[in-house]
Amino acid sequence: MKKVIKNLNEGKNVSESLGLFIEELSGLYYSKALLKLSMDYHTLYSVIIENNYDDENLLDIMGRFNEVIKEFFDDEKSDNKNILNKTYDIKKDAEKLLETIISYTDYFEKFEYIYNKLEYKYKDVKEDKVKDEDFTRNVMHYIFDDDSDKNLINIKIKEVLYNLPLRMTKQKFFNLLENGLSIYKGSDKEGIDGFIYRLKSASLLNFDKDKLFEIKKLSSAKEEIEKIELKDITEEDLEKLKNITEEVEDYITKYEDVYSMLLGIINSFYSIILLENEIKSTDKNMDMSIKIIKEVSKEFLSDKKMEIPEEITDLFVFLEGVPEDIDVKVEREDYLLDTIKTNYVDTVKEDGLEDKINSLLESRVLLSDSLFADLDKEKLDFTEIIEEIDSEKYLDESTTKLIEEYKEFFSNHNKNINRAVMASALSELPVFFANVSEVQDYIYNALSMCTSEYEKISSKDIINNIIMDAKK
Repeated sequence: MKKVIKNLNEGKNVSESLGLFIEELSGLYYSKALLKLSMDYHTLYSVIIENNYDDENLLDIMGRFNEVIKEFFDDEKSDNKNILNKTYDIKKDAEKLLETIISYTDYFEKFEYIYNKLEYKYKDVKEDKVKDEDFTRNVMHYIFDDDSDKNLINIKIKEVLYNLPLRMTKQKFFNLLENGLSIYKGSDKEGIDGFIYRLKSASLLNFDKDKLFEIKKLSSAKEEIEKIELKDITEEDLEKLKNITEEVEDYITKYEDVYSMLLGIINSFYSIILLENEIKSTDKNMDMSIKIIKEVSKEFLSDKKMEIPEEITDLFVFLEGVPEDIDVKVEREDYLLDTIKTNYVDTVKEDGLEDKINSLLESRVLLSDSLFADLDKEKLDFTEIIEEIDSEKYLDESTTKLIEEYKEFFSNHNKNINRAVMASALSELPVFFANVSEVQDYIYNALSMCTSEYEKISSKDIINNIIMDAKK
């Protein structure tokens, strides 16, 4: 394989080397996908039988997935193209389900933010005796205690800013937004769109209930929370706000991990189907993985959910260290996919290797941590005409459009929600301070300009807890 890698790096004997490379990397990805599927599928089964998951969307997707797993591994004459299409539909539904829980997480985080700012409104708290300048000094020490780690400093700054009282005009917010987006001058369309998508998601601009799965627990909680009058909130409604956000947090904590795990498992299986035709034979590790997968599928589909037989779980002992060995080999070879995309597109087309290379490109992202990666963007499109864009013009137009969306949102929501959205958006922007003094001034001014004593005490309390947790 060293000679193949050398040839592709140097542009020698490309056609023959491409064929050997495809065969080698297909086998590695196939092994990796089988191992991931066997381990994660087994873990998912254990999680499911230990917990009471009653979400109809989850149960439907899992039921369809278990059936297609059985069809693929038990029927040697199964139609792989049909199975791939079924799995694609299941994958899109699993993505939508995870997007739903993430969207609701972003939504309810805004109300948790609001509760945190109002928490002390009806509490009998002592007067704030810590002077704003003393508190600011303490926070600055926390942020810059290790000035060698710039990334950690930026994380701390964003965390503190998010929890400070927010007293900012909309115009000031828009100016910061424009400045934050300006770092994308010269970037491609995908980079600009990706950052704006993150901003909009954090700001609820992407929240569209009609595009999400119906999860009764979450949609009902949303309806209840929207009935609360936030402007002059009563003590009773404040307690109600707290209870709703806590119940929702418990539900999301219970379901988000299992939704993520399910999507990762579907991605592994999708890769297996893509690569199946390239695999001439299986080794003992592949065979053990397949045996585990078939047994887990059988238990999932049985009426009585039993523990996986010990002789099956014992197989994992023989697979210890195998994933790590495969990862080392993959890391040594799969970078060449980028070389192929850059240098050998014509050869790939001439040799009729488009589908095989695209299967590898898709598998690379399917087996990564990028659960939502767009597979179509990974492929080589031999008919695509690349659209040249004026990056600066596109960024200006996108920024203007984004600001208009914020303006519309702010006009339709009250001050509490708008502040929560601003705080979330600012925490997504690159740190906008030129020096340490600007950080200090911002913190001090945010506190000194806050005329609500209970909000200031609440903010200080949250930030103090962050500092104390960091010392543990």
